[in-house]
Formats: sequence, structure tokens, C-alpha cells
Amino acid sequence: MVVINGSGFDSTATNNAVRFTDAVGAGTVAASIVSATPNQIVATVPQRAGSGDVTITVGPTTSGARTFTRLPQTAAARAREIGSCALSAIPRSHVLLPDGRTAFVATPAGVSIVDTDPGSPNFCHEIGLPIAGGLDDVDVLPDGSWVYGISRSAEMLYAIDPINHTVPFALPVGTEPLGIAIGPNGRWAYIPTAQGTIQKWDVLEGSPTLRSQVGVISSPDPNLRGNAAIDPTGEILLALSGTGKMLAFETATGAFMGSVPTGPDPRDVVIDPSGLRAYVSDGRGQITIASLRASIAAPVNPFAVQNIRTGGSLRKASISPAGSHLFSANRELNLIDVVDLNPSSASYRTVVSTIPQSVNPVGVNLSTSGDYAYSIVEEDMKLVVLAMGEGPALKSISKQAGPEGAQLVLAGSGFGADINDVRVVFGDPHGTFVSVQPAWGTQTALGVAVPAGAQTGPVSVQVGLADPLYSNALHFAVLGPTPPPGQLRAVSRTQLELYEITPIAAMSPTGDQMIVGTEDGNLLFLDTDPSSPTLNQVIRNVDLGEFGTHGVYDIAMTPDGMCRWIRPVCLRSIATGPIASMGQ
Repeated sequence: MVVINGSGFDSTATNNAVRFTDAVGAGTVAASIVSATPNQIVATVPQRAGSGDVTITVGPTTSGARTFTRLPQTAAARAREIGSCALSAIPRSHVLLPDGRTAFVATPAGVSIVDTDPGSPNFCHEIGLPIAGGLDDVDVLPDGSWVYGISRSAEMLYAIDPINHTVPFALPVGTEPLGIAIGPNGRWAYIPTAQGTIQKWDVLEGSPTLRSQVGVISSPDPNLRGNAAIDPTGEILLALSGTGKMLAFETATGAFMGSVPTGPDPRDVVIDPSGLRAYVSDGRGQITIASLRASIAAPVNPFAVQNIRTGGSLRKASISPAGSHLFSANRELNLIDVVDLNPSSASYRTVVSTIPQSVNPVGVNLSTSGDYAYSIVEEDMKLVVLAMGEGPALKSISKQAGPEGAQLVLAGSGFGADINDVRVVFGDPHGTFVSVQPAWGTQTALGVAVPAGAQTGPVSVQVGLADPLYSNALHFAVLGPTPPPGQLRAVSRTQLELYEITPIAAMSPTGDQMIVGTEDGNLLFLDTDPSSPTLNQVIRNVDLGEFGTHGVYDIAMTPDGMCRWIRPVCLRSIATGPIASMGQ
């Protein structure tokens, strides 16, 4: 489904003709129109459409062409970092111009303007634009002609010229603004405020009320958060409440349409390209899915559909242009969580991949083509540019190290249905490598033995032999033969005199931590990193509470080390949780 904004359309759908470039580029193919107004057409992308021009014809008149990119529906979610752009201040929010070549990052100092074009000689170059009070949130007009930002401390709305890098307009809001969201037709900007209202501003060039507040929406819940979203038709405004709700309003009248319960700490709300569902990320590690309506033409009836647990603490999110994946920054676990939104996928509405980040990522945006993702990271004060790809995605390897012949299980997605077309590659697939066909495999897991001649380095999955696709790579260390028992010797000993430990322990996959159970139901985290100043010391003591009253019976850990399971003695229960949330 696509929403086309413009002017001069006919309100009778059949009087408009929407044509896409066909898949072979030799002609055009007509689209089915769902609804039409004088300023907006909602149409279904034809099956035979390809990438190219889209035009609207009304009577004898044909519009100018706009470029449309046809995206694969089942592209696996994986990413490779191609740029790390240093910022001069802590990033709070960011937005990309429609061409994806420039990012505007809100910071306490103002706005950082970053060249995000990988082909530019100034790639990752930052221009700092000081603004009194700094900026807390930014958004851009659909045509990229203006960027707007709000300052909570200065109680101002700023208009930023993205070409000349100036701030020609500073507009008093009259209260503390919390965020800003601009509608898909570039007509209105909506600003949630600390007063429990949402201001409506005119941002349409040529309008007699340009850059003026033209309305206000009163919220039944005054505890508004900053992030908001407008659906592709421009008819629905979604806002968040600090009391754990997603609020829906009619943009034309400001009428309240209903609320959906979310997690207790909602942080962001995004709407899929079809306009049928909304997704709310939560600071407690949860994504709430809300249905907005049954079809694009149906009345709005928001209700909760499902909650997806991610763990950690989520911040801002983004949905791929094809609507196949949701990306959410996980500030606590230092990841971008990727959720599968493809209804025909076996992993539908689950976290299918994670993209490692440095400390405290707080936001992620995608390019309009879906080829690149852009994340902002608080601790390192940087913007990260990621190249997205389709094909297999490798999530974890059951062991981080092992000798030749060691049995490994590789977990991920997109491994294909025919094991004869799959290879596990040890080394650089474009350089020196050894590849081997897995002994067994499914779409999400492969079993393989470390082949002779393999060297320490990257491991990836190849799908297809004639025209192969390669996954992301994970590091694996190839060890020499294990020495016989007589040649083993102790190199250190850790005294735990203050604890009554049980004979239960687990080692993290990276080998830098050991978890030991105690008789009183605690977990001891020992630092086993030889390069750490706290080597062989207890760095965390976690009380399992009522779950561990009788001691710890067993400990297990996922291959990626992000989650552990503990079975207490004499209790028919399993305590579970993410490792990183315990302050690793």
C-alpha cells in the first residue's frame, strides 16, 4: 500500500489512474486505487511493479513523475557498519533528509548536520549549528525543504534551512514542547506539550498561516510523552502517555478516538506503511502491537493485539519501507532489536536478529530505499551508518572457540530450504577461506564440524552456489589440539571464602565471565577476562529472591550469552532473564 500526496486529484477513485514502471522497465502497470481525495490517493502496489517512475493521470492531464523503489518482502535483517560519525554533543534525536544523504541530529548544543552519503568525500563530516537551549527532537518535511526542531528548555520551535544551514525562524511555543511529528502531506506539525495538549502548527509553504499555531488538541490524559506519529493517510495522530497508554486522535477535528494499553514506560510509536498497525516501544523491554483499523478505508478502532518481549530498555524505533521488519534501539543491551513483521514468516512477530551497537543507542532511522540504517549512540556521541542487506542472517555460534572437528550449531535465519545449496565459510569469502556443507540444517539452524585448514577469523553462511548470498560474519577461534591430561596444569585459583557455593557454574560464550550458584540462592559473576583489572574477582552478586530460597540447581545460557536460565532447588520453576540487565 502506498499513500500519494499532491493536488488536483479526483475524489472519485475511478477517475484517477496511477501507473508504476513495470518490473522489466519496458512499460507501465496500473495500480488499484483504494481511496481518493483532491489531495491524496491510497493505492496498492501492483504485483508486476518494479522500481521506477510513478505518475497520476486525471482526465487528459498527467502529473510529473516520482521515483518509487520496489523492495523485497522477505529480505533478512542484517547490517554491516560502514561509518561511525563523531558528534560534538550527546545525540537526543535524529532525522534524515528524504534522499538519505544528510542527517540532522538534535543535541544539547543545537543541531549536528552530518554527511551520511557513503559515496561523498565528506562522508561522516559534521557541521555543528548552535541553537540557544539546544534541541530535544527534530522532524523534516516530506520534500526535505525544511527541518523543524523543538527546545524544551527554551520553549521554542525552530525552522532550519537544510541547504544554507541556518535557523531563520525561532517561534515561541508558549509552554514546554516535548516532541514534534510532521504529517505525511507536509501540511501540519504536531507538538505534544507539558500542559497535556498537542499543538497543531501550519508548516505548508505558501500558506497564509505558515509557521503559526492553528489549533490545539486536548488529551484526556495530561501525562504526555514527546514522541508521536501520524498514519500514512494523515487522518490519525498517535501520542504516548506516561501512564502507559497509546492515545489516538482524529487530525481533522482533534477528537479523541480511544486508547490502547502499552508497557508502563512507552518511549516511541511508529506506524507500518499500510497504516493498519502501530508499534509502541517501551523502556521495560517490550513492544506493543496495536491494530488501528481492519483496512485503510475502514473506521478507526484501535485495540491491543500482542506484546513482544525483547528485554533491556527500548528507545526510538523505525519500520523498514517494505514493512517487513521493525528496528528498535535497545539502550540497556547496546543493540538494535529487529522484529520480523512478515505474516508468512515462521518467525513472525519475534526478534529475529540483533545488531550490536556501542554503549547506549537511543534511536534508529532507515533510508527511504531501506538500503541503510542510521543509529545514534549516547555514550560515544556518534551517529552510525549501517549497510542493510538481504540474504541469510547469522545470529550466534554455539561455541566461540574450538579445534578442528569440533561440532558447532549456527543459529540465525534465511538459511534456505535445501542444505545442498548451503555452505559454512571459515575465513573471508572474498579472500582466503575454507567452506564446508553443513551436516544438517533448517531455515534457522545449521550443524557443522570445524573443517581441516580452518583458521581463526570470521565465520559466515553462504546460501546459493551459482549466485551466492552471504550472511554477516561472527568471530570464531580455531584452537590447537587439546593436550592430554598429564600436560594440564592449574594457573590460578579463586578463593570464595565468604560464600557457600554449589557445584553449579556456567561460562559466558566469550569466556570473560563465569556464573556460579550459591547455597542461599544467589548468582556470583566472576570476571575471567585476563586483560581485566578485576580478573578472578566477584564483580556482581545477584539475589534470586523467592526463586532461589533453596539454592541453585542448574544454570544454562543461550549461545549469544544474552539470556540465562536458572533452576532453583526444590522449586518447580525456572528463573530467566537477560544477562546484560544485571549490570554486566
